[in-house]
Amino acid sequence: MDMNQPGYRLHKLSGRDQEVWSVWVNGNWRITFEFLGEDAYLICIMKRKRKPTHPGRIIKEDILKPLNLTVAEAAENLGTTQEALSELIDERSSLSPDMAVRIARATNTSPESWMNVQQRLDLWESEQKNFNIHPFTQSERTALRN
Repeated sequence: MDMNQPGYRLHKLSGRDQEVWSVWVNGNWRITFEFLGEDAYLICIMKRKRKPTHPGRIIKEDILKPLNLTVAEAAENLGTTQEALSELIDERSSLSPDMAVRIARATNTSPESWMNVQQRLDLWESEQKNFNIHPFTQSERTALRN
């Protein structure tokens, strides 16, 4: 697995944990570990509680800024409009499959990794809603299994 895909954010921690590394798995789980020699040792696995990062923010912070690209330049490179890219990086729109393919091709990543970033955000937002749910009864659940 390529840990440099969007959303994984493999990185070395700082401060008192300078010898500790961290990686996100499926966007929901943070695994921290340290190396002793060539072996990695697990320190902690935590479930994410904060809102996942919008894919537009990742594009802005991890692509446009390091490459010193303007929105107009990036939009031209991606074959899209400045308005569409601006709405995405300003977090006013969701990442579409077409845009995921464009960004993946431009960055040599996978469209699935970009769509997973959007899906984690969408799911987190849905989980924050209070739905009026009535769980199925035990007999209904049993009937589903048959």
